[in-house]
Amino acid sequence: MIQPDPDGRDNGILASVPPECHGFAHPMLPPIESPGPDLIEVPVDGLWLGPITISFMRLKIRNRNRGARWIWSAYRADKVSRAES
Repeated sequence: MIQPDPDGRDNGILASVPPECHGFAHPMLPPIESPGPDLIEVPVDGLWLGPITISFMRLKIRNRNRGARWIWSAYRADKVSRAES
């Protein structure tokens, strides 16, 4: 598993991934409140990109005067090579 880049520059092909693919991945993620890993990789169909893996991290969002909440945030996407699939 590739760790998040602190500078945010190394995100693979994440910018090229269609928004629908993120929608395909979210039902496969564990509930945000459940205990488990903070980093997770989800294989999905990348439509015209072919099979891809989207990496998510558990992220805490703080809202002023409203407390905080946790979300799954995508930080990287990579193509799956034919040998891996």
